[in-house]
Amino acid sequence: MLLRYYYNIPLTLNAMPSPATESVNFNFFHEIGKGGNYLLLYPQPQAGLAILALYQKVRNRFFPNGQFKESDIYQAFEASKMLIGEEEYDRLPQTKFNNMISDLQVYFLRYDADEQVYTLKDYAYSFCRHAEETLLANFNPTKIEMICNHLRDKLEKCHTQQEVVVWIDTYFDNFKPVMKLQVDQLERQVDRSVQDIRETRQAENNSIIDVLKAIDTKLDVIRHQNVELRSAFTEIY
Repeated sequence: MLLRYYYNIPLTLNAMPSPATESVNFNFFHEIGKGGNYLLLYPQPQAGLAILALYQKVRNRFFPNGQFKESDIYQAFEASKMLIGEEEYDRLPQTKFNNMISDLQVYFLRYDADEQVYTLKDYAYSFCRHAEETLLANFNPTKIEMICNHLRDKLEKCHTQQEVVVWIDTYFDNFKPVMKLQVDQLERQVDRSVQDIRETRQAENNSIIDVLKAIDTKLDVIRHQNVELRSAFTEIY
């Protein structure tokens, strides 16, 4: 129980660790609402998808040294209409395009005036990687068990407080987001199964027997997922 408190590991789906802030006077919700900060941090779909497209090209080494030109950004904006649809796609006159690039330069883009090229800022990488890792995550109880066993083995070799601090900084903090992604993925699987049951119950043109059989099958899936979820939290604990 002491470890749970010290490392702030949630043992229930609803337990959310409180984010650390540098100052108790910092009002996150107030600050994000000031001066358009929200849209600068979370741009509209057309701009956000453009950043994701640029990130993928940078990651795939499509751009030399990760540098790209304004024309590349425009092409990324154009590519977004494939995902958001023609009706939602906002055609970009030059003035609006320039304004959107200007907004993205606050957190996402860095401009080199001498070379006349752009690069992605650190926040852009964090923004894209979080989405990428979330979508890539596949729940694997064995992976959680291996991570936790590795962490426990390293912790058991610590004999001083300083060694424990090094363990937290070197091992625990690196594995923590991986474990959280695994548990979040299973939670989404459970949510999808529950939604499937609701849709089955509401389905028309099916006999009550067929509906009950379908629900029973999906309940078996949820029971299995619940066992996996309990196992995951036990390993993390």
